[in-house]
Amino acid sequence: MQVNGLANGAAIAAGVYHSIALMNDGTVWTWGSNVNGELGDGTFINSPVPVPAGGASYISAIAGGGYHTIAIRQDTVPPTGSVMINGDATATNSASVNLALSCADTGTGCAQMQFSNDDITWSEWEPYASTKAWIMSTGDGGKAVYVKLRDVIGNVSESYMDAIILDTTPPRTTASPAAGGFPGPLTVTLTTDEPATIYYTTDGSAPSTASSIYSAPISITENTTLKYFAVDSLGNQESVKTGSYGINVIDLIVSSLSAPSSIYTGVSYTVSNTVKNIGNISSTTSYLKFYLSTDANIDSSDYTLRRGAWVPSLGVQATAQILQ
Repeated sequence: MQVNGLANGAAIAAGVYHSIALMNDGTVWTWGSNVNGELGDGTFINSPVPVPAGGASYISAIAGGGYHTIAIRQDTVPPTGSVMINGDATATNSASVNLALSCADTGTGCAQMQFSNDDITWSEWEPYASTKAWIMSTGDGGKAVYVKLRDVIGNVSESYMDAIILDTTPPRTTASPAAGGFPGPLTVTLTTDEPATIYYTTDGSAPSTASSIYSAPISITENTTLKYFAVDSLGNQESVKTGSYGINVIDLIVSSLSAPSSIYTGVSYTVSNTVKNIGNISSTTSYLKFYLSTDANIDSSDYTLRRGAWVPSLGVQATAQILQ
């Protein structure tokens, strides 16, 4: 006789005062006495009609005892899932990351998880959770985190992986030209070895992220102390660099010269401080040539005197002997 409400049964069993049916879909239905909870529906209420045994799924065999019910669960399908590092970021500057996990299991349910940095050496199994704080292997470069999932009955999933780039190296800024002394105004260009924001000051004060942001070559028109540093998109910050730029000037002034009203042949004549350097550096490459002439024309017949090495604040005098 068919039991009302049941179809596609696979097996049937009975206790002393209750009956059990296993269905083709792996569920279990029970009816009869429930004084000892043998119906498995979470109550102690007798039922003349079949009721589902709570939580019974993926059942492959049943048996009935005097006042209890026995079922064998068969679950051979492992869980599936995923792992995501730092909200699916592409890069990070810290080996300490946060993992977001998902797990789905159509059988006994997700129970445990374990992790690895290389898919070879694994952590101990721990209760499944949707988040996990994890430390990746050290050293800049591409990193990966692997996770395996295990269900209640012990089926283990394949390993799931997410990748990220670890970058803990700050950018490096180069100034061109390098600091030093220069004969006049110049512009200084700052470049970095990776995309980064450069902050700088030109008054000698320590720069910060509230300082001027470099966007074009910096004009230097006077003695200047340039300080700068760069920060990349991950927050890696280089140490402050300092460059001193001196604007050096060789400034020669020539005194007024006046010819003597009369002088004799063979007598030396001196004009003191003929040329004086009032700049702030010495010159070892520039020279001044004096011409002594008896007329307004400078030519090969005139007497010449060559001097050089113009030292700051030192006056140079021209001395010559009248030859004719």
